[in-house]
Parts: sequence; C-alpha cells; structure tokens
Amino acid sequence: MPEAKCDFHVRENGPDGKLVTGVSLDTSLFYDITCKPSKGFCLRVSNCTVTGDEKGSVPYPIIDQNGCTLEESLFGHVQYRTDYQAGIANPYPIRFRGASSAVIFYCQTTLEPKDGTKCEHFTCK
Repeated sequence: MPEAKCDFHVRENGPDGKLVTGVSLDTSLFYDITCKPSKGFCLRVSNCTVTGDEKGSVPYPIIDQNGCTLEESLFGHVQYRTDYQAGIANPYPIRFRGASSAVIFYCQTTLEPKDGTKCEHFTCK
C-alpha cells in the first residue's frame, strides 16, 4: 500500500476560503487535506484528534474510524471533494484552557484500494 503524502491547510469559511494562520473564536474554519494521487487508490481520513500544545495535554477524539464526527456541534463529518482531497468543517473554533491558544489537529490519512473505478466512503448518520 502506498504511503499517503498529504498537505494540510486551515482555510476560512470553507474549502475555497483564504488560508489562515491565526484566528479568533468567531471565525468558521475548514481543515483542508490534499494528498498526492496514486493510481488505483483513494484517500481515507479517520481518527482525528485535537490537543492543546501544553506538556501533558491528552488528545481529544473528534472524528471516528469511519470519518464521522464525534462532536456534531463543533466539527462536521469528513467531506471528500475528490479521490485525493478531503476536509472537515469547524464552524466554531476551539481552544483549550492554559497559557497557549495553539491547538494541534491530527488525523490518520491513508490510501486504500479503489473499489473498481470509484472511491467508496462510509456514509455518516
């Protein structure tokens, strides 16, 4: 199985929004994941967590193994735009208590074999 080689960007107000580096709590965000294409494979995004950047911070699960949100009021399900592009909407940015306002966002990105000619993804409820 090929390794997923992906770029990760934070955008404002959706997948076509401008790139952001710092935000206020009233900014709607979109986490954009774009991977290098590999013939016969599809991107899969799963098991996402957020963590504060302070020592001893524990990862908080937000997306499950199927790409479905565990926190509907804060994050959307993984949205696949193409076979190699996905994103997660975050209409209400979060922060953790502590001196730093930085948040570490982590997702598992894998390439899985296509089912015939198309990518099949789990449908979240």
